[in-house]
This record gives sequence, C-alpha cells and structure tokens, in this order.
Amino acid sequence: MLLQQRHKNLKKFPNLWDLSVASHIQSGGDAISTLLREVNEEIGVQIEYRVQAKDFRFLTSFRNQHIYKDLIENQYYDFFILRKDIDFADITFNDEEVQDIQWVNYTKLKKLVKDNLMHPRLEWIEEILSYINKL
Repeated sequence: MLLQQRHKNLKKFPNLWDLSVASHIQSGGDAISTLLREVNEEIGVQIEYRVQAKDFRFLTSFRNQHIYKDLIENQYYDFFILRKDIDFADITFNDEEVQDIQWVNYTKLKKLVKDNLMHPRLEWIEEILSYINKL
C-alpha cells in the first residue's frame, strides 16, 4: 500500500501518515472525477494515460467525526482501491501537502497505527484487510 505523510505545515494532522490520496469533493463534483484529479495533484501520477476510472474498485463508504483542537469535522468517505504497478520514479508529490511517501505492508501499517503515527481516519484499514484476505 502506498501511504503519504502529511506535510508538517498543514493545519490539521501534520506529519501523520495517511491514505495515498484523500480529498473533499467540490460543489457539483463526484467521487470519481475528484479521485482522478487528486491522484494527480497529491502524488503526481498522471493516471489518465495509464489508468482509467474503471480501474478503481469501490470498496465502501463510511462516515467519521474528527476532532482537531477546536474544530469538529463530520465527513463522509467513499473508499476506492487501485491495484496497479506504479514505479516509484513515476510518483512526484505536492510539496505543500505531502512531505513523504512510502510503500508499506500490513505489518508496517499496523505499527504506524499502534505508534499513533496515522491520521485518525482509520476505518479504511479493516476494509483493506478484508479486501486483501479475499484475493
């Protein structure tokens, strides 16, 4: 799994590891167009040439409440997975949002969670484990 480390200068959850790509849908937008835009914006992968929207697999939706300092966010998430070989050389990340990326296996992911180094949006971890177990 590819994870991104949130930039140290972000207001919310700086330095924490997170999903490869996460974003908010803009007014009038939809999950798929947002997904395609954000994969390019956050990790610099020009997927439109190698990956099509149909290559993403929808896994689940969930909602969560995040409390960060004096801010309470109630958010809905659509969770997609892309199984594709991507060369690290093809990934360039947005330096204002992401400070690092890393490929991790499930054991490493669990360690990041245990060490409180992950963004508190953790519902996707059980979803990904379930998906992997079905392969």
